[in-house]
Amino acid sequence: MNQLPGRPAPRRRPASNQKKTAQSPFNRKQQVMLWAKRLGLASLILFFALGIGTGFALIVVNQQLPDVRQLENYTLPQATEIYSSSGRLLTRMSSEGRYDPVPITELPQYLQDAVISAEDRRFWQHEGVDFLGLMRAVYINASRGKAVMGASTITQQLIKNLLLTPEQTAKRKVAEALLAFQLERHYSKQQILELYMNLVFLGHNVYGFEAASQIYFGKSARQISIAEAALLAGIIRSPEYFSPYHRPEEANKLKELVLNQMAEDQRITPEQKEQAMKQKIQLVGLRTSYPHPYFLDYVSAKLRQDYGDAPFRTGGWKVYTTLDPALQTRAESLLSSDLPRLQRLGASQAALVAIDPRNGHVRALVGGVSYRLSQFNRAFQAQRQVGSTFKPFVYLAGFENGKNLQTRYNDAPTNFGGYRPRNYDRRFRGEVSLLQSLTQSLNIPTIKLAQDIGMGKVINAAHRAGIKSPIGEDLSAAIGSSEMNLLELTSAYGTFAQNGQRVEPTVITKIVDSEGMVLYEHSPRPEQVLDPGATAMLNAALKNVINAGTGTGAQIGRPAAGKTGTTDQAFDTWFVGYVPQLVTGIWAGNDNPSATRGGGGSMCAPLWRSFMLDAVRGLPILDFAGFTPPASPSASVSASADASPSPSASASNSITEISAEPTANTQPVQTPAPTATATLMPIETPIPLPTLELPEQPRATATLDPADVVIPEPGN
Repeated sequence: MNQLPGRPAPRRRPASNQKKTAQSPFNRKQQVMLWAKRLGLASLILFFALGIGTGFALIVVNQQLPDVRQLENYTLPQATEIYSSSGRLLTRMSSEGRYDPVPITELPQYLQDAVISAEDRRFWQHEGVDFLGLMRAVYINASRGKAVMGASTITQQLIKNLLLTPEQTAKRKVAEALLAFQLERHYSKQQILELYMNLVFLGHNVYGFEAASQIYFGKSARQISIAEAALLAGIIRSPEYFSPYHRPEEANKLKELVLNQMAEDQRITPEQKEQAMKQKIQLVGLRTSYPHPYFLDYVSAKLRQDYGDAPFRTGGWKVYTTLDPALQTRAESLLSSDLPRLQRLGASQAALVAIDPRNGHVRALVGGVSYRLSQFNRAFQAQRQVGSTFKPFVYLAGFENGKNLQTRYNDAPTNFGGYRPRNYDRRFRGEVSLLQSLTQSLNIPTIKLAQDIGMGKVINAAHRAGIKSPIGEDLSAAIGSSEMNLLELTSAYGTFAQNGQRVEPTVITKIVDSEGMVLYEHSPRPEQVLDPGATAMLNAALKNVINAGTGTGAQIGRPAAGKTGTTDQAFDTWFVGYVPQLVTGIWAGNDNPSATRGGGGSMCAPLWRSFMLDAVRGLPILDFAGFTPPASPSASVSASADASPSPSASASNSITEISAEPTANTQPVQTPAPTATATLMPIETPIPLPTLELPEQPRATATLDPADVVIPEPGN
């Protein structure tokens, strides 16, 4: 090899380094042994590290666990008990739903056995965690390629329900196992099973077998059959999904599976299994887990508003309500049975509230035609335009400011600064008295009265009477463009019934906590908020609405007053009426605002009459305070065409002269017989076609433009 100039020759390695010599078997063995020692040492270090880490982790987890000994004084949470006005127990409620704890000694043995066969077949053998069951579940789930079997014991499920959060983490599973061991050491199997059977969730917002038996079978768990016990035990894993109300075939398959397991476990005989297999389960029909749900939902809402979750979380409270079960049942039945008639008129929903105006007690409250189909409570949750049921507040303010029943206004086309309202029948009647105007629910005189005295005084009168919702200051509010709920409107009319004395409505009369301490007791405090003379004039006019105006369909054969209401295109229809002892309001319409084919007089007044005929039965016939009708000739007149026909001959449409000023009486006047009283006046029967050429009415929108929107009065 030639050398490059100026560079030294490269150094050559010795021959021994040029080529490695072959290793002997002895050298290879030494290397294997060396690596084995290293691997063993590493494994030993890792084992000790894992052991120490696991032990340390278990110690840390164990230190963070709740002490199961706290359950030594544990009792099942007491449900808050709800009572009717007569003191009869209605239901029990808790924050989790309904449950009725029952001692395990009172439950059938085959019900206990069904639960064990379905959920934890080795319950009596394991000590909290079933390792055999766990291995079996792992094997089956692995062979199936998906989770088809669980391994949590009854004890572990109870731990999760009572002491731990439901999060799915490894730490929680370790904690669950550790606590299960502790629980088994401190409590007997019988105690653990009793807690479980009273707390397990069984669908439809109920916990425990007693409450579940009531909603599925309509009887106590003490009385259920083997087949029924097997069905309840079978749906524990997924009670909402496998509810016999939702999936009866799947629920029946689970029942058969549990019966087979019970027979295999020798907890029932083959004969008992066959008999139970043949039994057809009779369900009572899906109902709410407590009676009168619309009313009790409002009770719950008031309790949470005033006391938070304490009545439900701590339990043991006794809540006495104002509910009259007979009136509530009648109201629920009435709205449900009248639905076909309402549907023919284009309405799909209705609500009713009945209040004793003397003490503010809400006797009945129904928020819809079917709680099963809709839990939305239209009695107090729905804010809707009230139409002409707001007009009495305008007239009341007028009477308080110098007007009287004979004050006259011209019912003629009028432009109120770009706002051009009209009457529903598009007719104008010329000079009319305020009595005539309110009786026939005329818009123009009402708005002129509001403009004359000022909307501020109208709003003030409405708020004093009990309206709490905001009221618009524009003139369209005088004929009901503002939104309110049925409960507050009905309560405000109760102030009229008591000659201007206001009592706040209530559904609760008394609350007693678990220690027996009285937390609340209702004591009615009537407050004179309206002028008695003005209220007496208003009552006289509203009596005339029923006797000879748009509310003749509400006649009940005794002195009664009330007002119809219908919004644009009859989206919402109303009737609120009263006798001195009871005020009732009814709304009908649709949840999605849409037109109906009725009015307050034809849709709601007949419902009001049907309810009140039952509600006032047995009550003395009283006339309103401050008004004693003088003896005077009467004349027969015709009511509005949209008003329902007179329901009975005893409730005449005849009218009598009313003095412009009320008498000095301040207490309700007992009358020997019902007497129809009103002012003699010309009443024209509205016709369906207009007599004047007027622009077409615009469709109602959520926000009313006083210049465009008219609230019509079809028989209201």
